[in-house]
Formats: sequence, C-alpha cells, structure tokens
Amino acid sequence: MLTEKSKVKNYLGISDEMHDSLFDDLCAGISQFIVTYCDRDILTIPSPTEPDAEQVFFEEYFDSNTDEELMLRNYPVRTLLKVEYNSRTQDDPLWVELEPSRYVVYRQGGIIHLYGKFTTGLRQSIKVTYNGGYDEVPADIAMVATELVAKIFEKRRAQGKSVELLGGARIDWINKNKKHEYFSTDGNVLAMAFGISNKQQDEQIIKYIEKFILDKIPMKTNHPNYPWWRVASRMYIIGTPGYQNNFASWLWLGCVYAVALHSNSNKEKAKHIFDKISFKIEEYDKVYEIYAPDGLPYRGWYWKSAASFAWSSGLYLWMHEVLKQ
Repeated sequence: MLTEKSKVKNYLGISDEMHDSLFDDLCAGISQFIVTYCDRDILTIPSPTEPDAEQVFFEEYFDSNTDEELMLRNYPVRTLLKVEYNSRTQDDPLWVELEPSRYVVYRQGGIIHLYGKFTTGLRQSIKVTYNGGYDEVPADIAMVATELVAKIFEKRRAQGKSVELLGGARIDWINKNKKHEYFSTDGNVLAMAFGISNKQQDEQIIKYIEKFILDKIPMKTNHPNYPWWRVASRMYIIGTPGYQNNFASWLWLGCVYAVALHSNSNKEKAKHIFDKISFKIEEYDKVYEIYAPDGLPYRGWYWKSAASFAWSSGLYLWMHEVLKQ
C-alpha cells in the first residue's frame, strides 16, 4: 500500500485504536485509487522485501512510427527483459527481438528511444517486456495518499462548521441557505466589470485585493484558502492542490480585473495591471495557464501548466481593446 494507518494517525494526531479497522480499509482503498487513476503500478512487483518471490514482468505494446520514443507506464525500469517488433502482420505476428544497440533505455523516466526504421502505421507492433516501479513509496506520493485518507476521515467532522466572516468581502457561494465567506476573485471582478456591484462595493473589492496582494502576478482565485478537504482528491494526486485555491495565479483574472478598474475610472491602476500581464507574456514568450507564486509557469511532479492558453489569450486581447478607449 502507498500509506498505512500509523502514518495517517500520526498525521491526524490520533493515538487510540478506535478507528484502526476503518483506517486499514481507507489506506487500501486510497492506494488502489491512486494506482488506478495514474494507470500504473507505483511499487516494484515483487517488493524488494520479498527477495525469493518470482519476478513479475509487464508487457506493453506500442504502435510503430518513424522515430520511436516509448514511454513505459511502470517507471523507473528495474529489469528490461527484451524489446521486440512484429515483422509480419497483426493477424499473423512474428516477434523479433531487437539488439541492444537498436535502443537506449532511460530507466528513471521509463523512456526507451529506438534507432533505425520500422514499418510505420502498424498498430501494437512493438512489444516491451520489463519489470519496473519504485522499491519504496516516494515521499510525495506517500504524503498524498496519507492526506487523502485523512481528508476522507476528517470530512464528516467539518460538516456544519461555521466559517469566519471576512468583514466586507463578498461571499463565495451559498449552499442550503448557508453562506461561505471566502473572497472569490472571479465573482467579484466580474461584478465590477459588468456594473453589477455599486461604487462602495467596488471600493471594498479593490481594497481586499490590494490588502492580500491577490494581484501580484496577477491574479489569485480566492482568499483565504479553502479547507483542504474541499479540494478534489485528483488535485492532490497530480500535485496541484492549489490550482484554484489561493496559490496559482491566472492571467485571465488579471485581464478582467484591469477591465473592471478601467470601467470604474481607475485607469492608472488598470494600466499597471495591463503592464504586469504584458511583461509576464513577454518574459516567457507564451501565455501560460497558471503561474506559481514565484512567477514561473507552474510545473508539478506530474502536471504542468498548459502553454498558449486560449482563454487568457482571448481576454488579453479584450483587455487591450477596452483600455485603448
């Protein structure tokens, strides 16, 4: 498993054994969920703790192209048994083993680069037989698994808890007549841009954004952080729990904010936001989806920010046209 009850209990500060059976079930379920979601086995089969167990080999098939770079699912590669190609047809295969000089194996990343020409367009015509996976659960994956188990366990404790009011900030959402007092950047700046909020509310919105520096890059999605148990499990798995949670900055939000400021006669501030967004685009010569707090395009252990992000690009052009007026 990718985590165990002792780690979860230590994470939660629990010492009694009242929920041990539940923790065992949750650890097993979350471990399998992560393996299924990532479409790979994280750990080597068999484990190094079972040296006498028979080694299990995976077989993966790839379509043939001119310049092959095969990406194996269960990296890092522990043992590469053989690489073969089908010299006949799919209905009547004849597998021929490649000489080691015909390929290079990048074991840590699970990549095999093939050299030479193959018949192109054949489906499932290259076969790799290997054993792979980590000897121990990587620390980041173990932490994600532990946090997900804790999240499920703690979620019911958080049900019905009241949240602290933000004093003048507009609420994020209402569910079953209950207000959730988080500052939602998109809802507020859109209300400004389209004249839904009044002048006094506009001033409160601007004051809140500047107080918590949400427009640094710009701009962040919300403040303060949503509780960790409200973040979708898949976001922890791919390493982006702050994707829309007071961590990453989105240029499109900054574009809307600049338009909102311009429409409310704050043209100097609007120009300042415009300049910051323009600088960020010129700095990397692309419009990235999200940026980390340090201003770099976000790159996690599994997921990275998309480049040439059309949504932000389109709103940048809209902002440019509005600010020219």
